[in-house]
Amino acid sequence: MCTKNRLPGALARILSLCLALSLPLGLLSGQPENKTYRFSGSKGLALHVLPMSGSQICTAELVVLTPYSGIHPGISQITYENLFNPGLADGHNSLLVVLRRLGGDFSVINGGDHFRIRVTFLPERLNTFIQFIEKLFTFDNFSQNRFNASTLYYGSRLRRTPGWETQIVHQLAYRHLFPNHAMGSGLVTRDTLKRVKLAHVVTFFRRNFRLTHANLIIKGDVKPYVTFGLVEKAFNNYRRTEKALNLAPPENLPRGHIILFHTGHNSPVRVHWFKVIPPLKKKAHMASLVTEKIMFGMPLGTVYNKASMADLASIRIETDIQDHCHYSVICNTISRLAPEKIHRFILLAQSERRKLALQSVDRKQYLYAVNYLFSRFKVNTASFANDLRLKALELLCEVESGHTKIDQGNFRNIFQQVSLNQVNQMLRNDIRNSPRNRAQGSVLGDVIVITGDSRLIADHLRMYDVQKYEPDW
Repeated sequence: MCTKNRLPGALARILSLCLALSLPLGLLSGQPENKTYRFSGSKGLALHVLPMSGSQICTAELVVLTPYSGIHPGISQITYENLFNPGLADGHNSLLVVLRRLGGDFSVINGGDHFRIRVTFLPERLNTFIQFIEKLFTFDNFSQNRFNASTLYYGSRLRRTPGWETQIVHQLAYRHLFPNHAMGSGLVTRDTLKRVKLAHVVTFFRRNFRLTHANLIIKGDVKPYVTFGLVEKAFNNYRRTEKALNLAPPENLPRGHIILFHTGHNSPVRVHWFKVIPPLKKKAHMASLVTEKIMFGMPLGTVYNKASMADLASIRIETDIQDHCHYSVICNTISRLAPEKIHRFILLAQSERRKLALQSVDRKQYLYAVNYLFSRFKVNTASFANDLRLKALELLCEVESGHTKIDQGNFRNIFQQVSLNQVNQMLRNDIRNSPRNRAQGSVLGDVIVITGDSRLIADHLRMYDVQKYEPDW
């Protein structure tokens, strides 16, 4: 359901690092940014072109906000199946035919409140790619046979997909964290499969897939003004001019709940700890990332170190982050954990957060986290795909809020204001009972999803009010 970005752009902490580590600015300045050409289409599509002369491939990413969640949970996933799954009845629809002509190298992420479609193609096939975009927003080739195939045998087909458990884990967590919101409506249920009709899919598609909801980013050896001209020509007869729908922020985020997801007999145990933090456009986002790294980072994080001393030395912690318009969501995945030790680990992590808030983060811990995050930023910006993803993220947040452009320069300014004192203040707010204080903390809501063989795990969680889940399709 969600993009799996490794601590993404937790991004450019340049001036603070120079002061902290006494490095000259020249060593940290890096390469200058490529110029970005921004165009506003006459029909509502925002186009951003990042020309890269001599590149042998083009990468494009289309971000479409989906504020309308439909009347059935999971309708976004069924829509994805009908549009982009080549394994359904009727073979390749008109969208898939064009994608195949482009080389078939594409991915689609259903992010809850947005779809993210990435396509890689040769520069000489730019015109064909623009045809794909035009066909997507004017798509009217829905097939009853494809729809029937998308709901029939949905569960067995999903279970053959690599990493299907991870997809369900994220959908479960989002359903709990964001109830009655587009972000929490991605989980398909048996009731949805029985009651959903093709008309519901068509309505979901037409209310969300509008040019006024979309941003297109193209990077490669292309001419910006020629590209814009091709886009304008493609949508010359486009008549769907409805205004963009508003995407209201989720409210009243829950805390402290545990979900047990049975993934099969003798399946490995994993603890997925989801936490809602301030969005990337907020200054508090940076402080939250620093806090999470101080606690859960390997090998120097406080939780990891205390776990090693508490007979939990074999554990492994991986951290992912998904970014949305109004919030970001961090997921710490703990593996190599025996069922009888899950309770001890949860208590240890909660205790360390309280202890850190009471004793305060010291400067050594703060610099460790900052240095790590800055290093990840430097490494990731060398990646072609990551550079494009950061631009897409900038646009994703900007569509609704209209805030200042998020780019490397602005991240410098944001991070200069993320002080050690701010990190400690947010930690203190986390452990206070006042809703006002907790709303200004580093964690705005959280849920734990435990996967594995529920027969072996449930007895060790009797002290918690655990919600059990097993797919009913």
